[in-house]
Order: sequence, then structure tokens, then C-alpha cells
Amino acid sequence: MEAPRDNSGPPCGFHQGGGLPVADRGEFLDSREAAALLGVCLRTITNLRRRRVIPFLRVGRLIRYRRDALESALKAHSVGGQVDAGESPPVREYSGVGRRSKNWPRLFTRRYPKTKRHPNGVIKYCVDLGPQGSKKRDRRKFDTAKERDDFVEQARAARNVQGQVPFFLPHEIQSQAVAFYQFIQQHGLGDFNSIRQRYEKEIIPYLTAPSLVEIAQQMLEEMEVAKEDRDKSIDTVKGIVNEFVRCLGGERKITDIRPKEVSDFVFKSGRAHVGRTKKNRRAIVSQLFNFAIRNEFAEKNLASRLPLPRVVHKKQRALTVDECSSLLEHAPQFGMTRFATAVLLTGVRTEETQKSPRDSSREEEGMIHVPEYAAKMGVARDVDINETAAAWFSVCDPADTFLVDKQGFEGRFEAWRKAAGIDPWPRNALRRTFASYHFAAFKNAKETARLIGHTGGEHILFKHYVVYVPEKEAKKLWALRPPTSSAIGRLAA
Repeated sequence: MEAPRDNSGPPCGFHQGGGLPVADRGEFLDSREAAALLGVCLRTITNLRRRRVIPFLRVGRLIRYRRDALESALKAHSVGGQVDAGESPPVREYSGVGRRSKNWPRLFTRRYPKTKRHPNGVIKYCVDLGPQGSKKRDRRKFDTAKERDDFVEQARAARNVQGQVPFFLPHEIQSQAVAFYQFIQQHGLGDFNSIRQRYEKEIIPYLTAPSLVEIAQQMLEEMEVAKEDRDKSIDTVKGIVNEFVRCLGGERKITDIRPKEVSDFVFKSGRAHVGRTKKNRRAIVSQLFNFAIRNEFAEKNLASRLPLPRVVHKKQRALTVDECSSLLEHAPQFGMTRFATAVLLTGVRTEETQKSPRDSSREEEGMIHVPEYAAKMGVARDVDINETAAAWFSVCDPADTFLVDKQGFEGRFEAWRKAAGIDPWPRNALRRTFASYHFAAFKNAKETARLIGHTGGEHILFKHYVVYVPEKEAKKLWALRPPTSSAIGRLAA
């Protein structure tokens, strides 16, 4: 808004001969006295005040100038040396555009006709900036007078600085710039160049990346095509990945996820109080981030930075000799004899029996060949058939095409376990039983690990598979023979 005009004073132009006398009223001067002090007309004082060349005080419509402030301002704008006492100091001159259009820009209002939507009509507060570079007049419309006044103030300030009609930023962009500057100062983010470099490195390259749910779908589809893991493992990955997408929002970018969100999902959501569940969640979420990094959808793996959850292993046990004998006795009625022999007496994994063909059981050669596509670690191996296993293989149905029939396996396994009277069923009971009894009988940890297809070293073997079994009990297990076998029970070499 324009400052109120003080119409009393000397006429336009510079005073000749020192101008009007300045009344000695003390430190504060009015517009007339300030003009007389400077030796200029009242209009020049007003223009200098609008351009913020000279400081002033405003109390309502009253305008006053401090004598010492005027002198300091004049010294700052002096040209060619010091200002001597009694001389009128030279005033800094600006472009003549302001004198040609002192009321620039032109302000006016426009009332539009009444409509059904606006029965009383619409009033727009307009600003005419005059001809621009293309000779076309630039007119702006605002809904309120305050918006128009703010815009006019910015336009005048920009023209006063540059001396001509400038190309200045809109008010909205300037407001955003101020808010951005306050934000970086509040959080101590440093200068604009460092923020720009970080933005170009960590944000711009990933703006076109797919959403979190799309990345998850691509990873699961790739796993289905590759089939490098067991079906059970793929199902576990699907469950945890889908839960992660639901909890964090599928439409988000993976680069927008914060470390605390990943930490809460791994350690606090669902059954995350179980150590093994925490470990699985951390591993699978890390797998999702690694897939995104490999496809250039993200840069950092937030899950790998989390602490490794501690898994407390419960005390496990191996089956007793009587329980093993009961399992082998009830196996024929459920079609599980070949399976029980392969897992309990040779150390083949349960999943490997479902994928290995019948001809992989080479009784005449004394071994079972586990192909690489059936092995958990993707490494083929030959498992020796000891005398005890050979005796039980001899009573199996020779028409079997696989070591175990996958059709209805889960139901037959539960019925077989219940018929044998083993309740509850220990975790990894068959695999742990073979490893424990084999080591107790032969005292060869390396050979035991080779037979069960484990490459993690003796430390992992004893941590997960081998429990203490008396050597006397181990000899009893390897002496078990089927009822129809006439072979004399003895230890396998």
C-alpha cells in the first residue's frame, strides 16, 4: 500500500539557496523539515522513503525522521568524499522509470455479471503491470484486496532494485522459498548446494522406480521362475513379503521407508517376540531390499543394518530305539517304509525324498544319489546305504517310482506318527535321530555331516543336529532288522 502523502511542503524540484529553515524541534523531523534539511522537494522525500533509501518511523498516519539516521543514510550514499557541514549531500539517483509512471502499477476492480452460481456477481481485484517484452499488457486478477496488495508490494520492490520492470517470481514460489529456507535452518541441513547434491543422488534417480507392491511382485515372480528354493521356503517368503507390504503401504516408494518402520516390523509386529521369527523376517526383508538394489530401485538395505536377532534354541531330543522300531513297524500300512528307511537310516532330507526318483536308490551299488535339483544347497551328493538300511530297503515295494509318494504325504505322515505313538513329535526328529546315532556309533563328525548334506562345519552339526546318545543305544538302532530278514544284526562298516 502507498504511504500517506504529506501535501504540505515546498514545491517540486530542488531548493535554491538552502530552502526553508528547519525548526529546531529536537531529534525527530517531519517530512517538510526533512526535505528542507536535504534541500529537496516533498515528493523526492516521499520517493526516497518508498525506495527505503532513508529510514523513517510510522505511528499510524504520522511519519517522522531521525536527524542522525538521515545523516547516516546520506553519508552511505555520498559520492566523491565526505559531506561538508552546511552542504546539501548528493542523493543517489535511480532510473527514470519511476518518474514516468509514479503510480505504477495501475490498480482497479472489475465486477463480473451475475450468474446462477454467483447471484450477486463476482468482484476481482486487478493489477495492470503495463506492456511487457512482447508489447502485450500484463494484467493479474486476485480474489481479495490483500492478495493484490502483497503482489503490488513485491512488484514495486523488484522494480526499484533493478530500475526496470523485472521478471520476478510469483508470490507462491517466494513463500515456498522462505518456508524451505526456514526448514533447512531449523534442522541444520547446511547450505542449498549440499541439499541439492543429496537430492540429485538419493531422490531423483528413484522417482520413476515402481511402488513397493510392484517390487515385491517382481521378486516373487523371479523366485517362482528360478525355483532355486524349496516350495516351503518360497511360501514363507511370500507370507512375510506380503505382510511387509500391507504394514508399510504398497503404494509407497521403497526409498521412502524409514529405518524405524523396518525395525518395528521385524521386532514388534505379529509373532515377532519369537527369536526365529525375528531372524526370518530380517532375512526376507533384507532379501527384498537387495532385489531392489540389484534392479536400481533403491540404494540402501535398511534391514541389513538391524542387529541380528538372538535365537534361543530349545533343548531337542532324538527318538529312542523303541520309537524308531515302532515307526519302522507301522510304516508299511501307510506306504512310508522306503521314506522311513531313507530318512531315518541314511540321513536323506524329507524334501529330498520327494524330489529324488526311484532309480536314485541304487541298492545294488550301495548308495542313494541325491541330484542337485533335489538337494537343499543345490549340490548333488551320494549317500551310502549301510547294512541296516539295505535290509529295510529289501522289503520295500519295488514298483515305487520315488523314495516317497508326495500325494497326500502330510496326512499319511500324521497318521503314521500317531500309530507309532510318538506325541509330541520332536522338531527335525528323523534327521536329528540319524545324525545323533550315527555319530555315537562311528565317532566321525565329518562323515556324519557329509551324509546329511550339511556343509556348515562341525560347530553347526553339533548345534542343530547331534544330541547325546549312549553308544550302547546306538548299537541297538543299527542292529534293527525287518521281521522277514534273516540277516544277523551287526554294525555297518
